[in-house]
Amino acid sequence: MNLAASDETLARNCYFNNRFTVHSQNPGNNPGDQPGGSLLFQDHRPYFPGDDIRRIDWRAFGRTDQLVLKTYQEEISPFLEILVDTSASMNVSTAKRNATQRWTWFLATVGIHAGYSVSIQRLGLDSAPLRPHELLHRPWRFDPHHHLPTVITRQWKGRHRSLRVILSDFLLDIADIEPALAMAARDALAIYGLQILTPDELDPSQRGPYRLVDDDTGNIEQLNISDAELAQYRQRFRHHHDLLRAGFRRRAGALALVDAVADSRHVVLQTLVPTGILALD
Repeated sequence: MNLAASDETLARNCYFNNRFTVHSQNPGNNPGDQPGGSLLFQDHRPYFPGDDIRRIDWRAFGRTDQLVLKTYQEEISPFLEILVDTSASMNVSTAKRNATQRWTWFLATVGIHAGYSVSIQRLGLDSAPLRPHELLHRPWRFDPHHHLPTVITRQWKGRHRSLRVILSDFLLDIADIEPALAMAARDALAIYGLQILTPDELDPSQRGPYRLVDDDTGNIEQLNISDAELAQYRQRFRHHHDLLRAGFRRRAGALALVDAVADSRHVVLQTLVPTGILALD
């Protein structure tokens, strides 16, 4: 999928608003604040059983008779991992499916032009992360068996110290989402979420008898939707979103609510920038 020219220009003027500065002309030369595997010597620490013996400082051992390891300052080779929910609920409408793909490419473009090495993994569909150019001509498929929490907790493995963004509607029980979010945030530079929803999911207005089908489970329920049910839905949705947003914040991340039919510039200026996920040049 190619971005529209206006979206491409907008993405090139955005960058991720995290505390690590990335120089697009010289990526990988940014010293971090964690021990790592680069050649920038930082300090010694005591040896513990199981440590890599190749990092023992034998000269220090000869002087002190103590086994110590050399530690090095991490040198950031910035990596962006985009994780895309491909469960059936992301395909309830053409607008939502297109928005999922459009924001995947938009964020990948932001990352590429900001100097990140970018990978995209459509959870449940791709067995391994793909580079953006590898995804260009691959078909998208949304499936009820692509259960986001299950895929993340059992099948996905993140890259150490990467910046991670999850695209999903997150219309799941918080009890199921929490373990997946904890796994996705582990060893990350930052964890961001884009909650992509249709206008009807954000603020439903239909009233009367309806036959509702859960896209992920196939469960069917007959409802007579009244003003009271709509008010209850809005209240529960706000509570669910607040809990989800708090889960991202506890992990020093951020969550943005994205209307699937909204203009990209509007979403960037009114949602992604105010939530701290993106900033504009």
